[in-house]
Amino acid sequence: MRKSLGIVLAVLLVAAMTVPAMGATLSVSGKYVGAVTYDGGVITSVNDGGGSADGIDLATLSTLYLTIDFAEGETMSAHIPLMFYADGGAVKVDQDDDYLIVYKGTPFTLSLTDGTEGDYAFASFGDPLGLVKYVKTEVDPITSIPTHTLKVTGAPFGVGFTGYAITQSYADGNNPRYALGRATYELPGGYTVGAIAAGKGSDGGSAIANIEADITGPLPISEGAKLTAAVAASLERPYVAPNRDGKWGSAAPAFELNLSGIALSRFSLSGNVRAVSRNFVAVAPGPSSSPSDANTYKNWRQVQGEASTTVDLKGQAIKLTLGDDFRTRYDGDINATDKRAFNKVYGSAEFRPIEPLKVTVGGYYQDYLAKDAPIADDNRKNVYGKAEYKPFDYLTVNGELQWMGANIAKAITDDDGNLVGYDDRSGSGFLVKASAEATPIEGVSVTASTKYESGGYDFIDNGTVVDNHTRLDYEVYAEAKQTFVPGVVKQVDTTLAGLARASYQGMDGAGTTYVAYADANVAINDAFSNRLALVTGNSSESEDINKHDYTTLVYDKLTWTLSPNSTLSVAYTYDATNSKGSFSGSYKVALGKSTVTLSYGKSGLKWYSCFDDFDDGKPWAWLCNANVSPDHDYLKLSVSIPF
Repeated sequence: MRKSLGIVLAVLLVAAMTVPAMGATLSVSGKYVGAVTYDGGVITSVNDGGGSADGIDLATLSTLYLTIDFAEGETMSAHIPLMFYADGGAVKVDQDDDYLIVYKGTPFTLSLTDGTEGDYAFASFGDPLGLVKYVKTEVDPITSIPTHTLKVTGAPFGVGFTGYAITQSYADGNNPRYALGRATYELPGGYTVGAIAAGKGSDGGSAIANIEADITGPLPISEGAKLTAAVAASLERPYVAPNRDGKWGSAAPAFELNLSGIALSRFSLSGNVRAVSRNFVAVAPGPSSSPSDANTYKNWRQVQGEASTTVDLKGQAIKLTLGDDFRTRYDGDINATDKRAFNKVYGSAEFRPIEPLKVTVGGYYQDYLAKDAPIADDNRKNVYGKAEYKPFDYLTVNGELQWMGANIAKAITDDDGNLVGYDDRSGSGFLVKASAEATPIEGVSVTASTKYESGGYDFIDNGTVVDNHTRLDYEVYAEAKQTFVPGVVKQVDTTLAGLARASYQGMDGAGTTYVAYADANVAINDAFSNRLALVTGNSSESEDINKHDYTTLVYDKLTWTLSPNSTLSVAYTYDATNSKGSFSGSYKVALGKSTVTLSYGKSGLKWYSCFDDFDDGKPWAWLCNANVSPDHDYLKLSVSIPF
């Protein structure tokens, strides 16, 4: 954040100098915050920047917020939020929030920000191979990576251009830097050509460069037919300490061709041709949840085609799909064991025997193309049936039955990684899946899912032949939010929620998780309100699952609006698991726009919500990470004066 501060202050100085000359406007707003704590007989001056000093120290107890907004017509604007505070006897300046500086010129618009959302932050180029798709800016939901983005957009001479220069500061000192640019040009006939030049470097890693050219547009075969093609090259220079003088390697190529929406008679056709070198490295590929083609098809050559049509069988419309997916390793070696060449033929039929019910049946046969024994006869065979039933707008039920048979030879290597033989394994199994989503009344939702597999094939974890086994997984989540006006009080807002899930391996040794939550927010009258909340849970699932160590927590807060400008609140947080509780309270007085607050005790509530897999976005996330630590001798006096 300190690096960006120098940039924004320099821009601020230039802006201030231009105000009288250009008729620009410069406004400053902010607030003063002062705070003192009393903790166990010790008085401490504290500020919002984290500084502290024993006793009453006017400089240390003060935090000054300044928000500077500059505008010169519609051409240039700047928003710079600053925070001044003392720490260790020195005055420090930091950012209070995201800064933004924008210059809208002709033919380019330039912007500089450390924000990671909005029009001026990084956005995917949307290129076919996904070379520039994602730049990681978050460590977790509460910790972000400092990211500073210089963005340039424009359309000189009809050529659309978007460019980024991005710097980041990692805790490990790696500090990646990106230089990304994409140009597009509209051709007659609805075609668009594009090009990318992109690079990435860091203080302790390899340097990567990508160049790419692509074209999209209609195919003159049928209405709606579309062509997309892209060719790219990747270069990499390894980091060689101490002078970073590694040599650039040879260019690694990648190619992609997509054809879609081709209508010939009653048939709809599509196809893909892809080839990505094993050494191809994308500068900013998509994450695992949305991978780029450059990563998905790395070290593959693929030719894939699909045809679909609709036939009428005794008044029943049936959509038939047939496809073929042929792949080899990029170098064409069909006997390789790391990327095993295969030909996969697949098909499906979709129909609606009755209107609320959609049924899909299908399967595939995947033949591995190796000619060397004992892996010459390896294959996979799959048959499935799926059903979606939606009898009402508020209910959807899905079911699936799948069978898989496989003959897969597993390579055996020695300690040095040399191939010494194969373990020929054959097996088959079946998988049953079911799920339901229901919203029976407004504010109430229920989702449930279950999976059961049995036999000599592992569908859920590894997708490979295993010893005979059984496994059952299930998960149920329910949530109800309702508002009542019972008459004896003004209004009651309630939330009930619960989660239960389990995984049974071999029908014993189950790993289970459950969470239950209740919340009632009661507006007694115009002066009094009370919030009572409870969360409890337990998890015995594997330690490598992102989960929370649950305790039973009860939180109750009574708020009394004494007058239009004063509020008294008292709260109690109780940790039933560890049998300890904590009182807290505050008295807040508003004097115009200024406020004076006297607080007692610590509630134990964290400033951030739980973000583990089972908690993220759930109604109990604000409470489940409370850490009750009774402190009966804690007081805090704070003052906030806006201007």
